[in-house]
Amino acid sequence: MKNILTLSVFSFLLFFGCNENLDNTIVSTQANLEKQPITQTGSQFYASELIDGENGGWLVLSEYYTNSRGEVITLYARVRILPGSYVGTQNIKMILNTEDVSIQLFPEMTFARDVKLDLWYKGVDLIDLGYTTSGDVDFVYFGKNGNVELIENTKSKVDLSKNKIYVTNAKIQHFSRYGWIR
Repeated sequence: MKNILTLSVFSFLLFFGCNENLDNTIVSTQANLEKQPITQTGSQFYASELIDGENGGWLVLSEYYTNSRGEVITLYARVRILPGSYVGTQNIKMILNTEDVSIQLFPEMTFARDVKLDLWYKGVDLIDLGYTTSGDVDFVYFGKNGNVELIENTKSKVDLSKNKIYVTNAKIQHFSRYGWIR
């Protein structure tokens, strides 16, 4: 019975997890049913999960808070590590930064299979961050040397009317710092 319930929950989440309408849907996963510890330090939010690279797994951060101006800020990040992405078990960590709407993933490593990332920020003042129009926006890797590299994804948009920026199904080949460019 427990296996049937688990399979039903997983099927439900998989079906709704593929929904591209991120406006009203927060995707949960089996790994997120028990809330992971999330730490906030100023404008940064941290989460981590011990994941076996042979089996794959999920790291999810879903959080909201009210900033000093009384505005509600919503953050959502989901990292999906496919089975066989790396050898061994790693403590996978993420840092979401509302100051520049970026994400940093640790430890720095490359993968045998692409890791998938869904990420969105809502309520952050995107005009203050230099976004002047709604529409498609490039999601990129920020190299330590200042180079940027476009990251393949299903959709990457900014919506100024909702103060929302998001990327879906970004294909990450290594852990580093990622975000959007204007």
